[in-house]
Formats: sequence, C-alpha cells, structure tokens
Amino acid sequence: MEINNLKKKLIKSIYMKKKIFILGRGFSTSLFLKNIDKYKKNIIIGFNTDEIIEDLDFYFTNKKKVNRKIPKDKLYELEKIFKYFNNKYKIYRIGSIKYSIESILYLINDCIKNITIKNPVEIVFVGFDFRTSLPHGDYKIKKRKNITQSHINISGQRDLFFKRKNFFENFKIYHAGFDLHSDFDPRENLLKKRVIENEFNTKIVAEITTNHHGETKNLLELIHGAKKAGADFVKFQMRDVETFYPKKILNKKYESPYGSNFRDYRNQLELSDNQIKLIISECKKIKIKPFFSILDIKSFQKLKKYRFNLYKIPSTISEDKKFLNYIKKNYRGELVVSTGMTDKNYLLKCVKLFKNNKKLYLMHCVSSYPTASTDTNINVINYIKNLSLKYKNVVPGYSSHDLTEAASSLAIASGARILEKHIKISSKKWAHFDETALDVNYEFPSWVKYMRSTEKLLGNQNKKIYNSEHHKYFFKKTK
Repeated sequence: MEINNLKKKLIKSIYMKKKIFILGRGFSTSLFLKNIDKYKKNIIIGFNTDEIIEDLDFYFTNKKKVNRKIPKDKLYELEKIFKYFNNKYKIYRIGSIKYSIESILYLINDCIKNITIKNPVEIVFVGFDFRTSLPHGDYKIKKRKNITQSHINISGQRDLFFKRKNFFENFKIYHAGFDLHSDFDPRENLLKKRVIENEFNTKIVAEITTNHHGETKNLLELIHGAKKAGADFVKFQMRDVETFYPKKILNKKYESPYGSNFRDYRNQLELSDNQIKLIISECKKIKIKPFFSILDIKSFQKLKKYRFNLYKIPSTISEDKKFLNYIKKNYRGELVVSTGMTDKNYLLKCVKLFKNNKKLYLMHCVSSYPTASTDTNINVINYIKNLSLKYKNVVPGYSSHDLTEAASSLAIASGARILEKHIKISSKKWAHFDETALDVNYEFPSWVKYMRSTEKLLGNQNKKIYNSEHHKYFFKKTK
C-alpha cells in the first residue's frame, strides 16, 4: 500500500475516535493478544511482530530482511517512510541499533497536523517492556545472542522512550506495562482505562532563580518548559543588588556577556516590572503558579504590590534576624523557608517564628552545589514531619541540590509534600551554580516523571485485594 493511502486510512480512523495500539515484541504483547478480540475495531499496528500479521492493520519494520509472506497492503518499511519525509526527522542511534519507534509517530503526526480534532489522539504502546532478561524479553520467547549488547540497546531505548513520551502535542501516549513509568496494567481493559490526571499530593517547584539571565525569551522558554514537564510552580529570585552586596564584591572582575564586573552581571539578572507582569500573565495563561525568593526588605516591598500567594526565604539569608522579624510582622500568607547551612535549632526557630502564617513549607536543604549523595541526609524530613504534628501549618519539603533522582524520591516517601529543583536552558560557564540545575527540556521532564512515579508506587495506606492478584497455589479454604 502506498503511504498516502495509509495516511487516508489513519485519518478516517482518527475522525472515528478510534484508539491506536502499537505492539512491540515485549512479553506484555502476549497479555494483549489474549484479549485481542476486544480491540479489533481500533487500529492495531505491529512493530517487527510478523508472527501475528493476521491480527494487525499495519506492520512496520526496521529490518533489512523482510518476511516475503507479509501482505504488501500491510507492510511499511521505516527507512522508506523517512525517505518519504525527505529525511527531515532525525533517527537516533542507540548502541548498535537505530531508535525506530518514533518513525510511526512521525507518520501519524503528519496525518493529523492539518486536520481539526477536539481531543488528542490516544496511542497505547504495548509490548515495549524494555527487558533483556532471558528468555522473557520477547513475547515469542526468542533468545538473544548477545545479552550485553541487548541490554545496552534496550535500556537506552527505554530511557529515550520515556523522555520523549510527551514530545508530540497532538498525541496522548500511554504505556501499558510494568515499568516504573507505565500508565497501566496491560491485563486491564485498555479501551476503558484512563490515567487520572492531577492526582498527585506533592507540589513540584521548578526553581528558575536567575537562570533566565534577565532575558525575556529565556523566561518564556523556562516557564513553558516547566509546565510541559509537569511542575506546579515556577520560582524566581529578587534582591536589591546595590545594598545586598558589599561594594568590594560588586566591583570585582567577573566574566559574562553582560559586562566586566560582578555588578554588571547581577544587575542584568534582576527582572524589570514589565518582565514580572509578563511572568504573571503567562503563568496564568498556561496554569502554573509563580512566586519569588526575596533576599531583602526592599525586594519584598516591591513584590508585595503584585499580591503573590507565596514567597520564599532562601538559605542565603537564614541569619538575617532583622529580615526574618520583618516578614513575621508584615506577612501572614504562605511561606517557603529553605534551611541550608542551619541545624535543628533553626528549624525550631522557624516553626515558632512563623506559627501564624497560613502555611510554612519547611524545606530540608543542603547548601552545597551540587550536593554529594552522602550529604543529603533525607531523614531530616522525618524530623520536620514530626514537627508538623505539633505545628499544624508546617508542610515538610525538600530543596534538592543533589544530582540524583533517589534523594527526592526518598524525600516524598519520608513525608515531603513540596520539592524544589533548579532548572536551566543548556549550560553557561559564567552562570551561578550551573552544574546543579537540570536542563528544562532534556533532564527536568524525566526528573518530574520519576517523582510522579514515586507517588504512584507509594499509593495509600488502604490495604486491599487487587483484580490482578491470584494465589499461586489453589488450596481449599478452611472454616
């Protein structure tokens, strides 16, 4: 079949609101095949699954040798599809093989980019289990000749698949399987199953601080990138440069595109009134909440007119008693306090000082950029959680400067209900603590996904029997 004919058939199915199932060679495809009659009215696409060609609407392959028994009206070779698009899409190479999964998505995307649809097209990947253990990595129990190379190939594909799962704006892509990031169990009815959105208890803050470098285009990219990754808040920073720093530091030579000394650099990072207004309007439009770290009284007074619902006191000024007391007297709303370079006495001081604030997000933090995994000391969050039992406005949190996913994941398990993570756009050698931040487009989405998967793993305290459960051995029940 010609590709144009394939596109016509896909477009017709999309208009009819059919789901698209894409089957890989993983073992979960065998679970799908047990119930395949349920799904026959939808679109079923196979990827290198020629053994089940009779159950497929279309068959895609990246193999050089193609089974001659496959009907030509079902067969699509991915190399030819890329030629059809004049090679405008990039094929990534992972290990010894090409990452060909996206070829199908590019084709579907090309079908719908010029048509009007009310809802995103739902695509369910089944059989992409990304396992290399023998012999269960393949639904037909095929053994791999080189397990080490297979592990390199498949684990790399897994990482890229979940990183780019939300890359296509016109799709809602689901993964049916048993991976940490899977959306649901492939044994369930995949026609009725829906992923519940916005069910998470932990708030995620994309900490931009000054990584916008004072440039409006960077502001917009960081805000939109944070929202797309799944963050709940974006946070910025404000200080009065001339009074916050000693003149000796301001006059010090500092290499950046914005001048020759540290004063020039820091002044460039401060946001104008117009930029603050843009932040507020843009965040409102895309439904993500902004707030600021305030480092001095003058900055707080300036920002107060914008009526933010949340402010942060960073670790940098934890010993500024005059400032802390000013906030206590002049602000009773929600407050985030970061606790780097402090001990338990400071935690106790904060909960007492801000006991009348609506909420006090008390963030465990280590002011080391980046923080070594041996210094994260996540159990401090358990201590803050215990404080929250006495001081009802306290919410435990973690401000992550480490470069692991495990620390923040364990923070959630320990009771953290708000997480902060620094984000950036690429790397700048002259930027502050650049090595601590995650790239908003390539690293931060994976980090957020890991945190959301952590919450799914934790579940709730309600012990129950699941539909998927069964006894391994069937004995008679005794009375």
